[in-house]
Amino acid sequence: MIEEIIGELGITSHATNVIDAISFLITTTEDIAELKDVCRHGDVQSVNIYLIEKRKQKVSSNKFINIEEFVCRYNVDPIGTLERLCQERLDSNKLSKLKSNDPVRIYKIHNSRGAYTRFMELALFA
Repeated sequence: MIEEIIGELGITSHATNVIDAISFLITTTEDIAELKDVCRHGDVQSVNIYLIEKRKQKVSSNKFINIEEFVCRYNVDPIGTLERLCQERLDSNKLSKLKSNDPVRIYKIHNSRGAYTRFMELALFA
């Protein structure tokens, strides 16, 4: 599926961040259709702009109700919880940058930095 999308949109295999964002954020057939429709005649930059907006939408629609929900989910699945919080795929390299494993601290720092904070920015402060 991802190969078809990047091929149709003219994205090279070297655009790994864009490809990662597509594979994480574009999960339904509706998402795929919208991405193709919006970005079909653009370049990689237009795809990137689309993905930034898509990520913001997903952050807004998947945010945690409160700190208690975040802590509860973090204690069961820390990686999945952090991916939901930041709406980006996390690999071992990124995760190694996060010094704190205290979910209360992580949540509070994320909230203080803003809802659309990327993981690497969060890792600088947590």
